[in-house]
Amino acid sequence: MLQKLVLKVDVHDQKTMTKIIKTTSILEGVDSVSVDRKANKMTVIGDGIDPVVIMCQLRKFFHAEIIAVGPAKEPEKKIEPKKEEQKQQEEGQMSKDEDQVKKDENAFA
Repeated sequence: MLQKLVLKVDVHDQKTMTKIIKTTSILEGVDSVSVDRKANKMTVIGDGIDPVVIMCQLRKFFHAEIIAVGPAKEPEKKIEPKKEEQKQQEEGQMSKDEDQVKKDENAFA
């Protein structure tokens, strides 16, 4: 199960950001790392990541705090209606269209 870990880190410059990303990305189970320099937040997503291990590695070089730990949101799956239901809806629309044509013909007659 994918987990999402949001951390607060002090990112002063590009060199610091690069070191943070390298330190975190080599850890086991980490799939993606993103850093927001303006908000001083880092998001780590991975399968079976351990927040304690990540914090220990980061605190060797930087000040870091855990903001949130939880499951990563999986992309929502679109539920498509069954083919039979689609056919019934199309047939219902056709009968409505035919009724409209009949009404239009009656109006001109």
